[in-house]
Amino acid sequence: METPPGKVWDAVKERWEKEQAEEEKRNKLLKYTPELFPNVSYSSQDFYALVLNAVALREVPGLDAQYVMMSQGGPATAQRLYLRLRRERLFIEICAMQFGTGFFVSERAFERRLRGPVMRMLAGLLLLAVISGAVVSWLGWLYGILTFTGLIALCLSLMRLAAWNAADAFDRVLSDLPVIGPVYEWLFHPETYFREDTNMAYREAVHDAVNEAKEQIKAQKGSKQSSGSSAAPAVSDLHKR
Repeated sequence: METPPGKVWDAVKERWEKEQAEEEKRNKLLKYTPELFPNVSYSSQDFYALVLNAVALREVPGLDAQYVMMSQGGPATAQRLYLRLRRERLFIEICAMQFGTGFFVSERAFERRLRGPVMRMLAGLLLLAVISGAVVSWLGWLYGILTFTGLIALCLSLMRLAAWNAADAFDRVLSDLPVIGPVYEWLFHPETYFREDTNMAYREAVHDAVNEAKEQIKAQKGSKQSSGSSAAPAVSDLHKR
């Protein structure tokens, strides 16, 4: 008995919606820690310097640190400087700003992991089939089959290379690709107790570093304007750890 096309479409649509819901769930906020220090004036850049120094002392492996500018509202609004720390797919974004007579600090933890490899794997195979089909029409079936298998072997080789620690930057680039990324995550970055534990250790290490920076400004309880010469490690130095 043949399955009606409408039921096939409904099944595909339901599967896609489940995968989208799972992906959205995994990109939601994991933890938000805000704190306002009353009657304290401090520089955002100097606070980020304190955090980077504290993180550097902990020698967290696989850490990527960078400064990012985020809009306060729409595209035409002013932007504010944030500190973003990343290890694998776990992001921690830190905001420090003057708020009235107080100094405000927030810490957000996200897991930005693309999921749903089944539908995306089918999409990737379809793309390879289209490329191979063009080769078939131009050079014949033999070259089309060689192209299809060769492209699959090339993709797997690149994924295997990216999974090595020596190709850490390539790993991040590959994991963020819209079609290949989820398949790569599924094959080479499965959820394990070890990965869960190391990511939790990373979160706790960064959280402790932020708390250490907070304790320093609490102890000062005074005013510190931006000096522009804080002895913080360059974010590029942290990439090497």
